[in-house]
Amino acid sequence: RDNAFGDNSCKHLADSLRYLPRLQILNISASQLTDVGFHLILEALLSSGCPIEVLKVAHNHLTLRNGPEFLTKLKLLRKLDLGHNWISWPSTEPSIRDLPLDLEEIDLNNNQIEDVSGMCCSLTKYRRLKKIRLDDNKGFNTAVTISGSGEYV
Repeated sequence: RDNAFGDNSCKHLADSLRYLPRLQILNISASQLTDVGFHLILEALLSSGCPIEVLKVAHNHLTLRNGPEFLTKLKLLRKLDLGHNWISWPSTEPSIRDLPLDLEEIDLNNNQIEDVSGMCCSLTKYRRLKKIRLDDNKGFNTAVTISGSGEYV
């Protein structure tokens, strides 16, 4: 955390991932990443076949506006931490709507999400989803938990 390697160093990290075929957890939080660096990391994870279950990219500069379609291909992904970025809604709707279906937890706290109810409605198709964090998004100050049946709790 707080390594601040940024987009320029992502190529080196991406190259290293091919030597870690059993990697299940990747924490690149507080790394000053933008969408460009994040895309490099996602491409590397897919090409290396890493069975990533937990991906933490909080405290970066991600917008997801170009829709990292690679997230949908991380079939084993269970927890995704995108907190403290620059993600807004509905501009990121395609990116969020197409996450892996077996996702259990997503953290989107401290972003730029204004339409929290619209986002929650889009997330109801994720039947394994147990927790969504949306606190501190444009005045929304509560954590939202959704049960496995997709109902608000």
